[in-house]
This record gives sequence, C-alpha cells and structure tokens, in this order.
Amino acid sequence: MLDGADLAAVAAEAGAGLPDFLRPTHYARVDRIPLTVNGKADTKALPEAKPLGALTTAGERGPQTETETTVCELFAEALDLDDDEVSAVSDFVALGGHSMLAVRLTGLLRREYGPVITIRDLFTLRTPEAIARHLDDES
Repeated sequence: MLDGADLAAVAAEAGAGLPDFLRPTHYARVDRIPLTVNGKADTKALPEAKPLGALTTAGERGPQTETETTVCELFAEALDLDDDEVSAVSDFVALGGHSMLAVRLTGLLRREYGPVITIRDLFTLRTPEAIARHLDDES
C-alpha cells in the first residue's frame, strides 16, 4: 500500500534500473486493482493512465497573465489533457510531450501568436510560463 506516497518518488522507484525506453510514461492512481470474476486483473476497469506531469500538478502555480492562460490552454489541447492538468510551470516533456506533439503545439502557438516559437524553442523553454514570457518579449 502506498498511502501518502509521493507519486514522483514512486515513479522514480518503478523506473530505477530500467533503460529509458522501458520506463513507464503514464500512470494511474488506484486504491486497489480491480479483479475479474476469475480473480485476474481487470485492465478494462482501470482508470485511464495519464502522464506523470499531469498527475502531479496539484499545488503548482496557476497562470497569472493572459498569455500564460492561453499557453496553458494550448498545452492542454495539444497534449489532450484537461485544463486543470496543466499549470504555468508544467514541463512539456513531463506532460507526455514528444516531437510529434511539439509540432502540434507549435502549430497551435503559431495560429495564435504567429511564427515566434520554433520546436527548438519549445524544447528549450518547456513550460507555459517560459513560453509566455518569450511571447510577451517578442511582441
């Protein structure tokens, strides 16, 4: 039982000793593993797994400016997350972001702000807060 355990610490322990490509990227909190009538794990009854970053955003700083709010919404749209799963300091990669989703997010950002963010910028800046600051500096 992992009562009160820090999910990030549990994830680090679960991935310890594994190569990057074998480490879990998505997690779900469950009180118990649901079982079928045969006593096997009922995987269909498990909640949808989410990226670790989406599960650990509780208590993180929310957006404080209009630009941060918009960028957080675009992160959520690109990563197919709920708005409350993205904070101003959420890391793109920790939220499950990868190169294909980076293309999607930069497209959404370009639609909103023009061609001021590149994929390289996205992987350098990584958070809505830093991207919003970059966008505000460019305008």
